[in-house]
Amino acid sequence: MTKTMQLNLLKIDYYQKVLERIFKIQDCEVTFSNKYEIADHYGSDIVFIDVKGKNWDGKTNKYHLVVKSGPTDVKIRQHLPIVDAFNAEINVFNQLIPRFHKLQIEKGLELFGSTANCYHATMTGQLEIMIMENLTAKGYTVHNKTSPLDINHIKLVIKAYAEWHALSFALKDQYPNDYLQIAENFRFSAWRKFIQGGFGQILNICQKDFYKWLKEIGEVELLEQHKSKLHNNDVVTVLIRLMEETNKESVILHGDCWNNNFMFRYEGGCPVAVTLLDFQMTSVNSPVIDLSHFIYAVASEHELKHLKELLEFYYEHLSIYLELLHTDIDKVFPKELFRTHWKQYSVHGACMCLGILLFSFVEKDCNVDFTDREKLANEILPKLLKNSEYKNRILQVAKSFLEFEF
Repeated sequence: MTKTMQLNLLKIDYYQKVLERIFKIQDCEVTFSNKYEIADHYGSDIVFIDVKGKNWDGKTNKYHLVVKSGPTDVKIRQHLPIVDAFNAEINVFNQLIPRFHKLQIEKGLELFGSTANCYHATMTGQLEIMIMENLTAKGYTVHNKTSPLDINHIKLVIKAYAEWHALSFALKDQYPNDYLQIAENFRFSAWRKFIQGGFGQILNICQKDFYKWLKEIGEVELLEQHKSKLHNNDVVTVLIRLMEETNKESVILHGDCWNNNFMFRYEGGCPVAVTLLDFQMTSVNSPVIDLSHFIYAVASEHELKHLKELLEFYYEHLSIYLELLHTDIDKVFPKELFRTHWKQYSVHGACMCLGILLFSFVEKDCNVDFTDREKLANEILPKLLKNSEYKNRILQVAKSFLEFEF
């Protein structure tokens, strides 16, 4: 992104005033930083800024921030659910997280620590802006998206999901009116429009290519089992139907659970903390939507062999945190119901991974334009679909999906 584009995105005078109000500083100076690498992001523009200003006693304070904004390109805004996506994420930070924090304070618990601090989030006209802390400056990094997460990384994320989902369950259990009012903002996921558009086309192409490849390598029985499990539907049809389902065990989800939406902090080479990124696809549905999406998008054959252990780990921490929140897990999400949900909703992750894993192998210099469906179908996808590591990963997911008994 050029400096001119950055200046167009950020009305400097306006943001100086906003930052002065947020941090209670004067003589605010904003400079753009190119020290930090930007991970893949679709449907938003990201810039890093360094801010300094004087506080009330004249001392100069410095802040390292990320500004996330809606793209200004008219074509992108016409083809992608930009407004819906930002509306969801802004409501997560302006309404949901503060209400979660209030509940945790009430119970004497530490605040949920697996989201970045958001200092400003607003939508005005066709301008969507979020100002957040720069976690890279605090030592957090994004895991290499082409590499599977190991068990230690996966468990960190699953523990964070257990706490996030527990907060939803407890809020719904103890303050149902508050929960329903907030959850209404997430009833219609931006995923729906995304899947009905260019990404859905990608998913169906990936499915056809996968089925063709299974036939070529002699996995005919696996192919037929996969088709049967999806009731001979294309993956878009399956995903849309899942999004239309409602159940009383629904929670407010993270929603976008691929490698690039987690940042890890390490000590001695081991991951010790994780932050969940990008809540633009937040919706209301079974916790298994998050779990299956995440596990199938990040695990290799080795980690998938530990699927039962991972699901047990999730449920154990969900139970522990619900107890701390004074909600009975057997009332809101008993173990047998969790098993039933896995059988019913894990198809979400199995379908999504066909496209999500593909984008894990997109090179940085590859410009994926979801608005140009012809180029996607005829130029970009044929190259990506030849990746042998991608094919092996989706094969292992398919085997796990079909063979695993919980």
